[in-house]
Amino acid sequence: MAKKGAVKRAVGYARVSTDMQNESSIDAQIYGIKEYCEKHGYCLANTYIDFGISGTTDQRPQFQQMIADSKKGQFEAVMVHKGDRFARSRNLSSTYKEILAKNNVEYISVTECFGSEPESVLLEGLTEAMAEYYSRNLAREVRKGLLQKARDCLYTGGNLPLGYDVDPETQKFILAKNEDEIKTVQMIFQMKKENYGFTEIIRALEEKGLNKSKKGNPLSKSAINWLLHNERYTGLYIYDRLSAKGANGRNGHLFKNEDEMIRIEGGLPQIIDKQTFDEVQELMIKNRKRNGRFHKKYPVLLTGLLECECGYSYFNCYRKERPGHKAYSSYHCSYKSSHKTDRCNNKGIEQTSLDDAVLDLLYKHFYEDITTITQKLNDYRQEKIDSLGADLQTLKKQITANEIKVKNIVEAIAQGMSNPAMFDRIEELELERDHLENKLDEASKVENTAAISEDEVISILEKTKELVRTKNIPEVQRFIHKYIHKVVVHKDSVKVTFNVAFSFCGKNSATYRFTKELGREELKDRQYQIRKAV
Repeated sequence: MAKKGAVKRAVGYARVSTDMQNESSIDAQIYGIKEYCEKHGYCLANTYIDFGISGTTDQRPQFQQMIADSKKGQFEAVMVHKGDRFARSRNLSSTYKEILAKNNVEYISVTECFGSEPESVLLEGLTEAMAEYYSRNLAREVRKGLLQKARDCLYTGGNLPLGYDVDPETQKFILAKNEDEIKTVQMIFQMKKENYGFTEIIRALEEKGLNKSKKGNPLSKSAINWLLHNERYTGLYIYDRLSAKGANGRNGHLFKNEDEMIRIEGGLPQIIDKQTFDEVQELMIKNRKRNGRFHKKYPVLLTGLLECECGYSYFNCYRKERPGHKAYSSYHCSYKSSHKTDRCNNKGIEQTSLDDAVLDLLYKHFYEDITTITQKLNDYRQEKIDSLGADLQTLKKQITANEIKVKNIVEAIAQGMSNPAMFDRIEELELERDHLENKLDEASKVENTAAISEDEVISILEKTKELVRTKNIPEVQRFIHKYIHKVVVHKDSVKVTFNVAFSFCGKNSATYRFTKELGREELKDRQYQIRKAV
């Protein structure tokens, strides 16, 4: 704080809501603040100015800088030309005025002298409420006009998509006068349809001199990704698709449901046909769903299947080849790697030897012993079917009893005998019923399974037998999740749980699981043999 008799240091804050407001508005605000300082003995130390930002948000760089500086004791007063320049929201206004007060900084509105009497609190509150009403009412009227323009498929502002211009007279969208823009859009969609990557698309555009945005800048990968998702290129006019503004502003990635947007087919000239657009969307969704292991420069078989005995997953680490050291790939416990505790002391395990051993087990127990695996699968199914009748009857009786209990409580409540314990009991019974119904569904699924023959199993496994035998890891990755449920690494062993389930000509077998064990010492010997062979 300033010492008694010293000139108080003040800062001014000015703001305009849109870029269309000229600088004279800012000059007028600063002039009013300077005039107040001269009349009342303040020294204007600094000014903070925000251009083109609404007062309904606190996401204003200069405003936040001013609040931060107030904590450093750099000034004793904040001055604004009018209260609505500080904020157009009562919540924001009161929040930041309180922060300034805690920092021993005075808030002054130079054209609104509220005084220090008790009535001044009421007057200031009414002024803030009027400012907020003005802002909301203006937003409503502007939105009303924009929605009408959107229904007529007119330009409502914002950046134009590549390939389109706006007719200055009708304000309707037209194809870009620069034909290269249209060629760029069509080339991007065609190359993506043929499954080219973004880097290859950019390179091809550069070779043809087409890699330019609407403003003439080079197209980035994110810009191409946005372009490929833009339905407007099919001739669909879209407006009002972003979700409503929340407490932290608007989320540019959160869209409304389609029935809440304005969507008009044929509202724009079409650049890309609907079939091409749909094919590109399907391809991008398919590529996005592919597991990351397919993008690795070296094959890793057990990604997503490997677990530590502590319950956390194992992940793959790769050390590049360098002088004196060969390339080395291994699996490690994710918990142990990220926590410096003794909860897990499980060591890492060499990747190649484990992948090799798991493939040997898979080949031995699936592909070489089809008779045993088929017999066990059908025996397991029959055992389930034999116990199914009793299980179904028990579950159905339990569900009926549950429903009667709920009905009795509901009738008691209807007769006025309600208390909080009754509602808690209903909630417990509903959870119990959900659990019973899930068990009933699982038990009923066995009825829909069928016995499967050796010939059928052979015909299914024949397609992948050679890939497993030759240990073609990139190809085996594509189907190993069907046959291996999980691989759990213990301190002295590795347990592989197999998942036996087949689908043949529209009929599904039961699902049978069994576990085989590998010793870690055995894996070390295998690692030595593999290195020796290499």
